[in-house]
Amino acid sequence: MIEERLAAFLENETREAIEYSDSIGRLYNDLREYIFRGGKRLASCSTLFAYKGFTGEADSRILDVCAGIELYRHSILIHDDLVDEDELRRGPALSTRNILNCTTTGSGPVWLSSQATSSTP
Repeated sequence: MIEERLAAFLENETREAIEYSDSIGRLYNDLREYIFRGGKRLASCSTLFAYKGFTGEADSRILDVCAGIELYRHSILIHDDLVDEDELRRGPALSTRNILNCTTTGSGPVWLSSQATSSTP
């Protein structure tokens, strides 16, 4: 459920980014690839399970929250990889250098600010 919500959101955001600018579109494509490399998604899954435990359901509101948690978590990982000069994360060489070259501020703040101004995934 979380993966589908995240994929739909990223597809829409990437499409809009490409319409805005090719370089921003490439940035969003790199970010999307980075996010879907795998991982356990423990924070978002734990959030979903806790919500479902209290409410008895998993509605669209909590899925939006879970997608937001994943986006935030990955923006932190990008910064961590850049600061630590890591070259690998979950397999392929990182695109963080390419991501950083797309914008002078780094992709973490770009990604995070786009989520702050976005409505729901």
